[in-house]
Amino acid sequence: MIYCINPDCPDRENHDDADICKSCSTNLLIENNPKSSARRKYRLHLIQPVSELQPRRYSELFEVRDLESGEIRILKILKTPILKRLEPLMYEKLVSLFQREFQTLKALRHSGIPKVKVEDYFSIEIASNPNQLPCICMPKIEGMTLKSWLKKGEKLSQSQAVDWLKQLSSILDYIHTHKPHAVFHRDIKPSNIMLQPDGKLALIDFGGSRPITESYLIKVGTGPNETGTPQFDDVTTLVSTGYTPLEQFNGKALPSSDFYALGRTMVRLMTGRELSNLQINEKTGNTIWRRYAPQIKKPLADLIDEMTAIAPADRPKNTNYLLKEVEKLELWEKTSRSPYFKVSMGLFAIFFAILSSFAIKELKDGYDQFRAERYFWQARGEQLNNQLDDAKQNYKQSLRLNPNNEEAYNNLGLVCEVQGDLPCAIENYQKAAQTNPNYWLSTFNLATLFEDKGDNKLAEKYYRQVLDNATDIQVVGSASNLSRLKILQGNYDEAKSVVVGVMDKATENLSRARLLKNLGWAEFELGDDKQAEKHLQQAIRLDPEMAAAHCLIAQVYQEQGNNFLAQPSWRTCLRLDSFLPEVEEWKDSVLEKLFQEP
Repeated sequence: MIYCINPDCPDRENHDDADICKSCSTNLLIENNPKSSARRKYRLHLIQPVSELQPRRYSELFEVRDLESGEIRILKILKTPILKRLEPLMYEKLVSLFQREFQTLKALRHSGIPKVKVEDYFSIEIASNPNQLPCICMPKIEGMTLKSWLKKGEKLSQSQAVDWLKQLSSILDYIHTHKPHAVFHRDIKPSNIMLQPDGKLALIDFGGSRPITESYLIKVGTGPNETGTPQFDDVTTLVSTGYTPLEQFNGKALPSSDFYALGRTMVRLMTGRELSNLQINEKTGNTIWRRYAPQIKKPLADLIDEMTAIAPADRPKNTNYLLKEVEKLELWEKTSRSPYFKVSMGLFAIFFAILSSFAIKELKDGYDQFRAERYFWQARGEQLNNQLDDAKQNYKQSLRLNPNNEEAYNNLGLVCEVQGDLPCAIENYQKAAQTNPNYWLSTFNLATLFEDKGDNKLAEKYYRQVLDNATDIQVVGSASNLSRLKILQGNYDEAKSVVVGVMDKATENLSRARLLKNLGWAEFELGDDKQAEKHLQQAIRLDPEMAAAHCLIAQVYQEQGNNFLAQPSWRTCLRLDSFLPEVEEWKDSVLEKLFQEP
């Protein structure tokens, strides 16, 4: 089945082999026609609506199939033809918001947010009307919305609630603080959150997002001016019943409005009940929900009530505060769920029942394990906050009580490496590997440490150990680093062999892009410009912000006899940041040529 993109079409369903809509003669093939040949060209068929098509909505979502790659993507379409004639001012506002959504998504790069590129925004002419339909083509996020999850009769447990709240708070922290493109979402609710197959959450539908600027915060924070005209009259009001706070109803949404909506979403997920069915405390105005979620402990419930406070000033002041509160909950949750915690609590009871030496020893062992975990999680929090001296001491305390924690050894090694204490770092990475031979992260960290020191022989040794034994993401990282090392040593065929050997294990776009970049680099050095160009283009499609890939493909074009100054890849290469020393050398080479030009 192929759907017609024309929203005014009387019958939009067509057979798979149709080229023109049978009802309105609109072309069923959707193309974006990018201005640059370096941009991805789409040839799309609309195969099914993501949700029920409703005439009153301003936009539609379709699953589309790219006829070139076979990839299934999502196409968001702004329905405007009739509106443009009847309400031109509203039409202009909607188009502006639609373009803002695209610019927001293009600027944000987070695993929990849909990613778009320049060529993903385009307009389509429809046969029955000269006006255009603006479109955004996005990758499809696999999984289900939390609205669909709720329909299964699900209800969050305590530990799952803490995990989901942390994931969503982290996404909010990113979008609220990602300058100069910081935004707040304004429409957080279960239908705008995706649960992916790996348990990770993604926040979607940024159509109502608003940039966080000083002028905006002044606008919503002040009252009428001297003429009596409200100073926030151009701020678009967005309402989702049950999830929208009072200030947003009044057109004065704030970043903390997202906290309210997230808190209300958590209430819906923890109780499993419709928010409209929950009573309100007449004295405080807060929702009475705890009785319907007895599995939720008081500290988490208190934080949710703080997030959903009626007055914005009573909510968390920013995402940093919110994340720290959630991390405290996570620390207690993980500690209290520890078998050592349970053993130690049980042994306290035994202690009072049976004062035997055996019971006392069990009590001490269990209590030591409990304390070890508390020190470990405290150290981890300090490490995340860059309190390295405190983290170092608490990791040591944890290992004194439990010398079998390979993660504590590895994290202590990381702290030592950051502080420049390399003997300490090497010692603890090695202890982590000795404690658990299957813990390949510490071996990978050893390899990167020796590579940074310039000891390529030892770096290769440890990268090889990971490649030969590990089964997780360290394999891809090791292959990427080792292949780069081989290229720098001039062993191009060996570098290609390393990349090809793990390519099928690289499932993340950014990891795959790094491997493809190294493959293209090795092929370029071997003089195979055609294959180099192919693989570097693939790397750029997967990660458009990788400076190395742009610098390399510019060199490929230059080798092919093209004027290097005319290549946009060089401009992109110079613009993007990179921590790789070879990239800086390539940039310096280009700048020297520019200065030599008459």
